Amino acid sequence: MRTELDQLRKAGYMFEDPFDVIHMFERKICAYTNAPMCVVVDSNTHALELCLRYYLEQGTQMQMTCPKHTYVSVPMTLYNLGIPFEWSDENWSGTYQLGNTSCVDSATRFTAGMYVDGYDMCCSFQYQKQLAIGKGGVVLTDNTDLYDWLIASRHDGRDYSLWNKWTAQPVFKHTAYHYNMIPEDCALGILLMDQLPKYNGDVLSPAKAYYPDLSKRLKFLDN
Repeated sequence: MRTELDQLRKAGYMFEDPFDVIHMFERKICAYTNAPMCVVVDSNTHALELCLRYYLEQGTQMQMTCPKHTYVSVPMTLYNLGIPFEWSDENWSGTYQLGNTSCVDSATRFTAGMYVDGYDMCCSFQYQKQLAIGKGGVVLTDNTDLYDWLIASRHDGRDYSLWNKWTAQPVFKHTAYHYNMIPEDCALGILLMDQLPKYNGDVLSPAKAYYPDLSKRLKFLDN
């Protein structure tokens, strides 16, 4: 049985509904990173996917690149979304931009004041990362339209601001995804952030020292 919600109450945090903890965690991340808005999801991969899905729906023209040296889920996500891309040979540290989009893979960076205006920065809370929840991610953004879309799209179109119980929600405006971060993981994130240093170095960086060259390994790209 998971005890993070009880631990959070013992640490002095007050909440009535477990879903309130999700918003508490998001507010804490915004204050730490200086992001105007953020949306937590269940992985960095899904954070990137949702951002890209939003811009595809908007008809955004993408000139996509992907580093040869990165985690394998990134090019797989591009392939699954039908987004053509060219390999790049950058030896990035902490973050890299996906082509000409505003989407930034920040899976190996999580530190105070990291947000850069005008970008959608996707972070990872995997066990090797600075905030080692085990599984989770977040989109940091200043794009209000993207934020509103992400809030509805991350968890089956549910509107937490009005209807914590999905059975009470009378209208679901568009299709969505089951990429939500559960309250227990958010509670753990809050507890870990209370112990997190203000500034953290990039992990798994520079990229070429930790990630293999994927450009010849993904045989499905040849089809």
